[in-house]
Amino acid sequence: MPSTNHIFTVAGGGVNGSNALVNDSNPFYVDIGKFAVYETLILEDVAPALLSLEGNVVTDLTINISNAQMLSGVRSTFTTALWHEGDSSYSDGHVHTFSQAGSPETIALGGTWGKTWSVNDVNNIKVKFYDPVEVGIGTIALSGTYVFLTVTSIPVTATAIKLSSGKLVLSGKVTI
Repeated sequence: MPSTNHIFTVAGGGVNGSNALVNDSNPFYVDIGKFAVYETLILEDVAPALLSLEGNVVTDLTINISNAQMLSGVRSTFTTALWHEGDSSYSDGHVHTFSQAGSPETIALGGTWGKTWSVNDVNNIKVKFYDPVEVGIGTIALSGTYVFLTVTSIPVTATAIKLSSGKLVLSGKVTI
């Protein structure tokens, strides 16, 4: 399965949201803080653009968050959703839970997000981190240093079964 990595080049919201665009040690945060803008971080404008699926179909879109952690507190959550251009809407959200503050880790949130993805959909994708839930004073639901997208696809093969007469009997596990 071919996979390609893509960066985001535009950030809006969060605390120091633009830090999510650069692979370095400067953190960004999604936080119920002093201002409502801190509660949502949206990243968009992927590069390089996906030029073609070349006969492939997208099987997985993974949002990778480097050095992700909850700061202070216990059992904090945040939600992630992806913008789908063809539907003009965000996917259903994936909720991630940190059970306790700890060492930074890379979080990979993947799947098809309940959508079928075209080249145009991938090129216009946005990732939204939102709805932080923080338990404890001074807690920050999400801290990280870098976010990037991995697109995985598999070849689609054109095959056909044509019966001019008779019947076809299938048994066991059959994948068509």
